[in-house]
Amino acid sequence: MKKEMRYLVPGDYMADPAVHVFNNRVYIYPSHDWESGIEENDNGDHFNMKDYHVFSTDDIMNGEIKDHGVVLQVEDIPWAGRQLWDCDVARKDGKYYMYFPLKDQNDIFRIGVAVSDNPEGPFVPQANPMKGSYSIDPAILDNGDGDFYMYFGGLWGGQLQRYRDNKALECAVLPEGDEQALPARVAKLSKDMLEFAEEPKAVVILDENGKPLTGGDNERRFFEASWMHKYNGKYYFSYSTGDTHRLCYAIGDNPYGPFTYQGVMNAAKVVCDPRVVYNYRQRASSVMQSPAARAQIAIDRIDFMAKRREKVLERFPELRRKFDISFVDALSYLADYPDNTEESIRLLKYYARRYFLQRGNTFPPRYLLKAVFLMYVTSTEKLLKRPQAKKPSPEDYYA
Repeated sequence: MKKEMRYLVPGDYMADPAVHVFNNRVYIYPSHDWESGIEENDNGDHFNMKDYHVFSTDDIMNGEIKDHGVVLQVEDIPWAGRQLWDCDVARKDGKYYMYFPLKDQNDIFRIGVAVSDNPEGPFVPQANPMKGSYSIDPAILDNGDGDFYMYFGGLWGGQLQRYRDNKALECAVLPEGDEQALPARVAKLSKDMLEFAEEPKAVVILDENGKPLTGGDNERRFFEASWMHKYNGKYYFSYSTGDTHRLCYAIGDNPYGPFTYQGVMNAAKVVCDPRVVYNYRQRASSVMQSPAARAQIAIDRIDFMAKRREKVLERFPELRRKFDISFVDALSYLADYPDNTEESIRLLKYYARRYFLQRGNTFPPRYLLKAVFLMYVTSTEKLLKRPQAKKPSPEDYYA
């Protein structure tokens, strides 16, 4: 069966979508990243996520995607510091509750709540974060019995390693080797949906022998991006392994678990879906929007793309063709910017040459192959002087 794909928001960088059906319409609640000019790092300081948009449609593949505009922004939140990361929305008694992680004025992630009468917002934030909240990526389960549960947590920039048993540590500690992995957290929500009704509990994931996953098992252990759904009386906890780029799931008998590890949901989707890994061309486009920083950012992005390609292909060699098409497309696209420098052109040529030496049985579309070959053989001086090619339309990015 032929798979169809459609990029829903081609003109901007939206990630981490939470998707719900309200009133017979699909609503999408993504995070929204802006160019920051900050060098990328594991803490996520380069993310400039300062607002949320809501999108809706009555037909994902063919319908109009309506942008309802900004529904919540950092400057509207009384306790705000910076960075609105992955959010989720739940409905109860005709009200819509948006749960969002945000760094407070001490640069510590807390989870806040904003309320609306409509699924498309706007959302009005509460004056303070939820008591006892920390870390990132809240996901809400409506259990169908009047109870709602929040799952949350994320390592590295998500700060989960700074806590044990819901108490802050003086120094962050990540379990290693055979030590038990840091779990996500779960807590039942209060009846008014504005606070935890209890202390958050550990979401323990067990291996096939009934033992908790370990910190050294980074192919399976929890890293971030909790999600929960209920099906035929079972609870399916899905999550990302983060630095190993897998979307995994585990099954339990109740909202608290424990959950037994089941496997990777879809390896091809993990490394090729632009929600999970960069769609190279979209990121290449978005990082060039700041004139003051774009020359250095272009160099950083080219280098990052190439290193990420090699790392992913070590784990999923069967995906070389699909991944390389995206990679050479990005190289070709970046070569057409008028603000390239000799250094960025040299880097493009270097990776074009490496690609030709390594590509093996990968045969991307002829026009991409030709573009990268010309980049490889054309002198830096000529590449810098050539006229800028017509910028492709957003539809071309994801054809």
